[in-house]
Amino acid sequence: MKKLFAIVYVHSAPGNYKRRQLIRETWGNPIYHICPIKILFFIGLPKPKEDTQWFLKQESDTYKDIIQENYYDDYHNLTYKAVGAMKWVSEYCSHARFIIKTDDDIVVNIFLLFNYLDKQMLTTNTIFCRVWSRMLVMREGKWKVDVEDYPDELYPRYCSGSAFVMTSDLAQKLYNTSHYVPFFWVDDAYLTGFLPRKLTNVTHVSLQKYYHFQFSLFMTGSTAKKFMFIHSYIELFTRKLWRDIVKLEVGSIS
Repeated sequence: MKKLFAIVYVHSAPGNYKRRQLIRETWGNPIYHICPIKILFFIGLPKPKEDTQWFLKQESDTYKDIIQENYYDDYHNLTYKAVGAMKWVSEYCSHARFIIKTDDDIVVNIFLLFNYLDKQMLTTNTIFCRVWSRMLVMREGKWKVDVEDYPDELYPRYCSGSAFVMTSDLAQKLYNTSHYVPFFWVDDAYLTGFLPRKLTNVTHVSLQKYYHFQFSLFMTGSTAKKFMFIHSYIELFTRKLWRDIVKLEVGSIS
């Protein structure tokens, strides 16, 4: 079996076809991959009133890059998606050197990321990410967590769920540990915080300076070149930004 440099799993939702297609045509396009990687989209089931399953089946048959599991694709079910990805990777893709996770509204500067990871080839038990330390547990709003569900005032050290990288040896360990750590719906805190805390020997390496979350139409390729992970939700801007990044890295493209 050909050894993969990385398996990339993208959290996506049933109706986000345009976002998935944008990834396939920009940073997910194999013509730009200087190292062998495989990109997969992890998706749950459409909610009962959503009529998207037929379209998902056609998309999956066409691109063969969708992993769909048996839970409704809902914000409070994202932990099932995260743990399911660890199970899938450990069973079918443990030969990859790294596991990269992103949301489907993130642009990944694979040139900068691959260059960084190439220097970490002997690293194990490590998660590279934007680290949240001493993050307050929110008791109101979108991120509300009831005291009955989690009485502590602070989360353990964990990673921003928008994008992170882990060494592949962690997939099996995190999945196995999930059987002993009670379910918690905040997926990034659970996968990169609660489970590593149980394992005790996982290192979080901060990539803080490589994230750009403040969306700006005025960002240029020369600025974007400095970041590994950029939040972008406008298609035309994403395409232009990616073209700029590629031109700066490898020259003109058609």
